[in-house]
Amino acid sequence: MSQETRAALGVSAFFAALFFVVLALSWAVRSDAVTGAQSGEEAGDRALPVAVVEVRLADRFEIRERLAGRVVSRRRSELGFERSGRLARIEVDEGDRVEAGALLARLDTRELEARRRELEANVESTRARLELARVTAGRQRELSQAGSLSAQDLDEALANESALEAQLSADRAALEHTEVGLELSSLHAPYPAIIVRRLADEGSIASPGQPVLAVLEEEGQEIHLGVPPELAGGLEVGSRHRVESGGRVLSAVVRAIVPEIDPVTRTQTAILEIASGPEERPRLAVGSLAWVRLAREIEAPGAWIPLGALTEGRRGTWTAFAVVDGESGQTRIERRQVEIIQAESTRAFVRGTLRKGDRIVRDGLHRLVPGLSVEIVEPAPVPAGSQELGSVAAPPASASSDPAPFVALRS
Repeated sequence: MSQETRAALGVSAFFAALFFVVLALSWAVRSDAVTGAQSGEEAGDRALPVAVVEVRLADRFEIRERLAGRVVSRRRSELGFERSGRLARIEVDEGDRVEAGALLARLDTRELEARRRELEANVESTRARLELARVTAGRQRELSQAGSLSAQDLDEALANESALEAQLSADRAALEHTEVGLELSSLHAPYPAIIVRRLADEGSIASPGQPVLAVLEEEGQEIHLGVPPELAGGLEVGSRHRVESGGRVLSAVVRAIVPEIDPVTRTQTAILEIASGPEERPRLAVGSLAWVRLAREIEAPGAWIPLGALTEGRRGTWTAFAVVDGESGQTRIERRQVEIIQAESTRAFVRGTLRKGDRIVRDGLHRLVPGLSVEIVEPAPVPAGSQELGSVAAPPASASSDPAPFVALRS
């Protein structure tokens, strides 16, 4: 056999082997496709298990807002002297608690005290001269009646008596003015207070009206709370609320609502008085934040459903999937278009094509398409924060003894 013949037989054998390999591979792929199709048909015949929640329609819903307020003292004063002088002594320091009328600071009063002693001496001198003038005028009057004294001499005696009376009144007024200056040289607490700042020290010259000490009222703290007008209209004076500040939970009572809207925050100021017993003082840090929760009901039809039951739809709407009974006895998926009115951390209040009693798939929406056959399993628990989906949620129980942590306000 020639070399050319052997080469031709080798090429033929190679192509024959390649043909059988391709044939075997195509047969294997075809078998897998058939098997997969059969498995898909079997899977399509089985219903997909889903958890549902029942829709309960409501004509209103409740929202809760956490508002921040500022702790303030009912009275805060910057105290100073009404007259000028050198500060001789400051009797208190920052942080001290003082009672009403307690001495806080004094001016140097040596000059006034010397002036008072001088005026006291003047008063005594004038009083003695006046006594002599009165005796003299009496004698002159007797002599005048006996005809032994001229009318001119009597008039001069009476005029001298009147002049000394006027001089005594002037000396007494000057002495009183000096004593008032001495009183104004002492600074006293106008009410029970805490010293929060010392604005001057001993030896400095105090001008009239210059602040020397800043004080806060010891009792009677308040919270100034900025409330949106739609909430302020439902607040009632005297209503009690729970307040959280600095890790503490306190009770506060609405004392007043300012009938003016702040031009910057567009809120009204509600003044809440922190309630405390006779032996308990809240003593919150003035200027710290205090949080108050207010709840109000809004008139709007709809229902609460879990956030996991919603998927984004078209043109700003959202989609929920309802489980409905089919003609053949199977349960299938239908689409419901809804609009979110209010969203919370685990649920949303929606309105749209939902109907009373609809069974809405709670989660796992990525597996669903309209018309898919499903099987309802045991429903999952209702989301935290609501007792029944679609109903107006009741306020959560509080560990505090305050019987009314939230107050519902009608819009």
